[in-house]
Amino acid sequence: MKRLVTTAILFGLCISNVYSTSIAHGPGHLELSSSIRNSTLVVVGRVAELEYVTRNIMFARDMATTDITVDVEKIIKGKPNAGKSRVKFMIEGGKYTHPVTGKKGESYIEGTPKFNVGERIMLFLNNKISHPTDIYYENVPHGGYHLTHSIHYGKRIISDDRVVFFYTIHEDPLSNNYIVVGVDFPLDLAITMGKAFLKDKPASLELEKHIEILVEKRYVDARNFNVKLGIPKLLAKQLLNEAQKILDKEPPDELPKGDDK
Repeated sequence: MKRLVTTAILFGLCISNVYSTSIAHGPGHLELSSSIRNSTLVVVGRVAELEYVTRNIMFARDMATTDITVDVEKIIKGKPNAGKSRVKFMIEGGKYTHPVTGKKGESYIEGTPKFNVGERIMLFLNNKISHPTDIYYENVPHGGYHLTHSIHYGKRIISDDRVVFFYTIHEDPLSNNYIVVGVDFPLDLAITMGKAFLKDKPASLELEKHIEILVEKRYVDARNFNVKLGIPKLLAKQLLNEAQKILDKEPPDELPKGDDK
């Protein structure tokens, strides 16, 4: 009998939950690369400010929103939209004052992550229309930047210079059962692999195969999923070195233009 098991395994902490298969992207898939591919702006930074604003956007009147400002530490992709070292974007929901009664309240959209001043995050934003509902964001401030659609909606919390991304595999190639495993990355490895993916996608996908082997081996060795899945230090060092080689690699010389005669 096939089982649908989705497991989030954090380094030093094991959490097992059953999720819907709708969050899975497919077999042999690392969420780090897909999140970067589907975003126009990817940064590491710290939440600096939260500003609660009531707005009228399209057909929504007096909508509670939150403007979030992030101080940028590192840029992985794109350019900050609020100066050289700041990113600003809007999410739906937040604290508000009712326009008629004056009563104060708080509203949050299910699935939208909460942000706290001072927390360190890896942030994935998009200002392109990549989803039917994204047309709505053409009318919001800050260049229409919004959280990239993904398992955790564009936000990864960084703790002790480590960040978790998910790897998805099929339990059986002939079934629709997925297993989603949380892989705990050193932050410098996640950043370097992310930049390498942008420079040379095929070479970077070869590096991801090492993550695939790691996940599948631990999955086979521990069918009860009571394991802690971190990347071994030696493997992490090797992946970091190989990703850096991709970044350091000079592009091939451009062939001279002219007749081939």
